[in-house]
Amino acid sequence: MGKTYRRTPLFRSEMNYLVFNPTWTVPPGIIRNDILPAARTDPASITRRGLKVLDSGGREVDPATVDWSRFKSGHIPYTLRQDPGPDNALGRVKLMFLNEYSVYLHDTPSQALFDRAERAFSSGCVRVERALELTERVLDDPAQWNAQSIDAAIRGGELQNVTLKRRMPVLLTYWTAWVDPEGRVNFRRDLYGQDAMWAEALDAPFRVRAQPLFSESVG
Repeated sequence: MGKTYRRTPLFRSEMNYLVFNPTWTVPPGIIRNDILPAARTDPASITRRGLKVLDSGGREVDPATVDWSRFKSGHIPYTLRQDPGPDNALGRVKLMFLNEYSVYLHDTPSQALFDRAERAFSSGCVRVERALELTERVLDDPAQWNAQSIDAAIRGGELQNVTLKRRMPVLLTYWTAWVDPEGRVNFRRDLYGQDAMWAEALDAPFRVRAQPLFSESVG
């Protein structure tokens, strides 16, 4: 779940592939807000984060040779990348679905975050607590992809893309109240202030939308 100023978008899509041992390419928003402020005074902070600086030709660059103070946005002429491994920000697997926000589900080495009641720590993507269990379910191929073969793929350490046999529907939504399996009503703090917006919309006078919600095509 995204931080309040980097909220996870709400949308529907279909999961179509996953990646074992993914690399992590740092997106512009994180470069602007997290990487550059530290790099301007201490370029070695990039290396301490486990990141490599790559030029347009894919060659590694020493961060100490770059004047980071000249960059004012996250769109820089370098790629910041973290190689696969146990400390990779995406963990051991990421699960991909087409969307315009560059959002996906992923494993994480920061498992302690799941002990928190509030979990708005990400930059839009969604951490999964039991990512390998989810991976086995969405692959749905016990003969080829079971717990043992998934573990072997991860221990191999090589980046590997796997296409799903069947696409999996994905719906990212946002709830502040729900009923758990024991029938208890749960409430959580409205981190994004969305309940107030919905309440205001429900109280507003009825208006006919200029565009229909749904359209039909004939062909």
